[in-house]
Amino acid sequence: MGNDALETRMERKFAPSAALDALAVVDAHLCGVHPGIRDLHPPRVVLNVYLDTPDLRFYRDAVAGLPRRRKVRIRWYARADASDAGVPVRAGRLEIKSRDGPLVRKRVFGLSGFDPAACATRRGVQAILDAAGLPAGVRESLRWLRPVLRNRYRRAYRATVDGRCRVTIDTALADAAPAGRAADRVRDGAVLELKYAAVDEGIAARICAQIPWRLVRHSKYVTGLARVLLP
Repeated sequence: MGNDALETRMERKFAPSAALDALAVVDAHLCGVHPGIRDLHPPRVVLNVYLDTPDLRFYRDAVAGLPRRRKVRIRWYARADASDAGVPVRAGRLEIKSRDGPLVRKRVFGLSGFDPAACATRRGVQAILDAAGLPAGVRESLRWLRPVLRNRYRRAYRATVDGRCRVTIDTALADAAPAGRAADRVRDGAVLELKYAAVDEGIAARICAQIPWRLVRHSKYVTGLARVLLP
């Protein structure tokens, strides 16, 4: 049986001018923000395989900027110092991320018997989903999805000491076709995301005021798939 968790949050994204100093700049600028910033946990490598319909509906909806859209991916993690980031440090998870204007809902299911190599093909992905014990309605909604993008990046984590706001800094982003090597097309730069509940808009605004980079609309899925489809 897949364990089901639901998270509802707001997100703001920024484009740091340089990947190497992004974390140091964040720490320097946010150290005085009340109630303070702490490490959430050690950096790690995030690996994803994004799923989409045969006509790439999720991708097209995001490119069009539709206020209601969704994204589906299989995700797993590896140690930041792992020599082979394709070997998960824990079981994978299915994430269904829905957006309604500024509000983001992420539903997460654990995946049993997870093998990253199986994510290269539609048959392999569907077998993983069959084994996950998903609710019938969720399983049926994923029936025609196929893998279209594999990506990976190194993620560092910060949070306010009360846990109400989280900051992630993604660097060393790389994209590939599902059956390719994830390091095939490495991107420059970094992506910073601020995540918080809608009731914490005031705290988020104080943090945003201290971040020295521009606020952007950015999707790692859209950017990565465009790079893979249009090399």
